Amino acid sequence: MEQTVRDRIKEEIRIAGEYLDGACSLLERELFTPCVLLSFYSAFHATKAVLLAGGVRAPGTRQSISGLRGFVEKFDQKLAPMLERLKEFKKGLRTSMEYTEEEARFRVYQARELFLEVKDFLRRFPIGTI
Repeated sequence: MEQTVRDRIKEEIRIAGEYLDGACSLLERELFTPCVLLSFYSAFHATKAVLLAGGVRAPGTRQSISGLRGFVEKFDQKLAPMLERLKEFKKGLRTSMEYTEEEARFRVYQARELFLEVKDFLRRFPIGTI
């Protein structure tokens, strides 16, 4: 049975929340590098939920690019900051190095803020209104 778009969005938000919870747990245990990586995965899945809501059916594929451009142009002021945050988040990742506690706390903060913004965006612009 094929998942509806709404189900896929809910699943992406659930996954993003789980990764964020995991990142917080790792931070408490002072496992900073895995904490940062889970924070990025949380941000990635939260952003994927927004893209799905905007009609991008397979985020990350070449066919999505034109759909993504149109979606971002339509909601540029509301959505562009979220996508820019994910881009900046990804730029700062260094998987071959160890992260400090300060860096890990900052990445968890970024992921949490993005997650909350995405949830708010989806609440304000339900599927079908975008």
